Amino acid sequence: KTGMRVGEMASLELSDIDIDDLTLTLKPTPKRSNLTLYFDYETAGCLEDYLRIRGDGPGPLFLSRTYTRLNVSGIEDMVKRHA
Repeated sequence: KTGMRVGEMASLELSDIDIDDLTLTLKPTPKRSNLTLYFDYETAGCLEDYLRIRGDGPGPLFLSRTYTRLNVSGIEDMVKRHA
């Protein structure tokens, strides 16, 4: 819903998300000038559900089953499996 690239999603940290303001902040890249993206209440609800499972510890927002950063291919596989 935000238009972010898969690599940008994989690089998100928990600290990049502000559920109260419905925003997330991306890392600077040569391809993007706007680093603040907005999401809706539905996405906020999904993130809240996910964070109850993930926990609120620092580090990567999306974790693999081994509690390491979920990489681009892992995200792509998950989307293909659930789409």
